[in-house]
Amino acid sequence: MYLVGSKLLGLKNPSDEDYIDIVEDNKNYRKLIDGKDVNFRNKDLLIKIMNFEADFNQWALAMSWNYQLDADIIKQDFPIEYHILEHKEALQKFLNEIKNKRERNYHPNIYDKNKCMFKSCYHIAYNKFILENNSIILTPEQLDIVQKIHDHKMTWEEYLSRTTY
Repeated sequence: MYLVGSKLLGLKNPSDEDYIDIVEDNKNYRKLIDGKDVNFRNKDLLIKIMNFEADFNQWALAMSWNYQLDADIIKQDFPIEYHILEHKEALQKFLNEIKNKRERNYHPNIYDKNKCMFKSCYHIAYNKFILENNSIILTPEQLDIVQKIHDHKMTWEEYLSRTTY
């Protein structure tokens, strides 16, 4: 099993520990094991997800956190050598589709009861910053934005004042 999610990224206040486990069979599922949220993925499907070749409607969430599987982020001797910036064009196309379809609640008219962005939007912001920087390394201000989105403490108005939609 390989650590992913907010704990891997060093975000504060992770609600749980997320993991990915590569399995031999064709069963792809998610299971809570001893307080760990584990995504079990077949290697062939995982590679499709990592290359943005999986079905968008079924795997958009998984594709939104591909960046965490980047060799320089995940480390942990992850068995698939992957670098998100080798997929810039596919990533940009994917983010455009997220925006156009309002997937993952990524739209200024979709917000929680406190008028804040939904947690799932932090993945989109992280990806956008990777493209903007042409690097997997985010600035302290960008990390602050990601943290605030993660914690339901950033409104769309504040996000849009600091980034491009």
